[in-house]
Amino acid sequence: MLAETDKIIYRKIQLLKVLDASNDYLKTVDLANFLDLSLKTVQKELESLIEDLKNSSYAVKLEKVGNLYRFIKKSSVNMDLIYLDFKRESIYFYLMRKAVFRKTIKEKKEIDYFYSASHLYKNKRIFKTYLMNYGLELDLSTLSIEGNEINIRFLYFQFFWENYRGVEWPFDTIDRQELIREIEQLDTFLFKSMTEIEKEQFLYWVAIIKIRASNDQLLIENRVKLNQVMFKDMQEFQQIVAKTIGVIEKTTLHSEAVYLYFAYTLTTESTFYKQQLLADLEKDNKNFQIHKMVRELTTKFSQKFSLNTHTNYVDVYFSIYKLFVCESIYQGSLREYESRNLFESGIIKQYEKEFALFYPEVMKNYGKKYSENRYLYQRVLFLFSTLIEESSYRPQINIKILSSGGAIEELLLTKKVQSLANNIAIKDSNAKDLDIIVSDCMVNNTENDLVFYWNLQPTEKEWEALARRIAEIEQDKELRIPLVTN
Repeated sequence: MLAETDKIIYRKIQLLKVLDASNDYLKTVDLANFLDLSLKTVQKELESLIEDLKNSSYAVKLEKVGNLYRFIKKSSVNMDLIYLDFKRESIYFYLMRKAVFRKTIKEKKEIDYFYSASHLYKNKRIFKTYLMNYGLELDLSTLSIEGNEINIRFLYFQFFWENYRGVEWPFDTIDRQELIREIEQLDTFLFKSMTEIEKEQFLYWVAIIKIRASNDQLLIENRVKLNQVMFKDMQEFQQIVAKTIGVIEKTTLHSEAVYLYFAYTLTTESTFYKQQLLADLEKDNKNFQIHKMVRELTTKFSQKFSLNTHTNYVDVYFSIYKLFVCESIYQGSLREYESRNLFESGIIKQYEKEFALFYPEVMKNYGKKYSENRYLYQRVLFLFSTLIEESSYRPQINIKILSSGGAIEELLLTKKVQSLANNIAIKDSNAKDLDIIVSDCMVNNTENDLVFYWNLQPTEKEWEALARRIAEIEQDKELRIPLVTN
């Protein structure tokens, strides 16, 4: 739920993303159709965008010729920074940052920023309703977020990581380099074992702990019940917590260290670390229900579907384990963050019928919280479908899309064509390894043998025909793969 002023800002960001994806002039009506907005709304936002960009410090320009628009920029321009600057003007951003840094933002800014006291109150109520999705409350007088402390921290992490990662360090009150030095002094090898993304995520987690500690919001009680084999890294994590937020009571220090350890566990991409953690859990799975449940689910899956002996379960198995932890221990706080853009792929459809038979059979032993959770069902299905796809070789199908409807229509077609299978690669006009050209207009005679012609607005039968053609090409490529013999 967004305030009206925020809807305008996010519409402008959407328009910029579409315009930036095309090097051509785009019609206003095509932009309106693509974004499912009225023509009047798009025209209004485009005119406003022209002025916004004209007054910005970036080397960008929105050029207008009649009812056509083209976005022009220098190659050095960071579009993510431009999007972030637009978001900074939103009321949602202001309220979230106010809630996080409430001791460092002066009250006068509320008066300067908002149009009126009534406007501020109205948008506080909208923000309060938004937080209810996370099981959290908003104190309307202080703008502090209240509720389960771990849920609050996950909300903060989601907000900062979604909007600032790779763009700029979002924690104004914390020196990033100083934080890195503090951690490296305590554990020389910690960052060396992480990827750059993991390192940045870990810094975000620690920074959030520091911010919450500065507001006297610490974890008094540890909700995460880990088995003993998972505590071998606890000493290092306790030292990091003690150093970054100061000396605290022993029980609280332990709770904060467990939280930081688990936060890292949920974000790590280290295959070695995943294998180590899963091996430790395997030793003590009787005392850790989540691992027991995931193990049973995975075992049933491997029995149901024939996978080759070289299939690597670790990444998918760990993702499912992480999924159940987020849903069980952290009450689904990361649900929106985890589920975004997961279910657009068409690969899950062909496995759903069989999956629907054995999933309830396993989950019935663990209660309705799991057996009737549609989100868990869809997410696990997606992960298992991915495992099936990766366990067998499928040649890549290289497709070029041409449309007389222009760049917008090509973007729409690209998205739908990619959903037909996960081994499809969309190529540009200069590619030389094309398997098929999908087009509604005439194509150069030299490429005529590759062309699959259809209408500008394809029917369901034409989509089925295209899917059959792609399947034929895939089968033909598989037959042409040379056999390897000893």
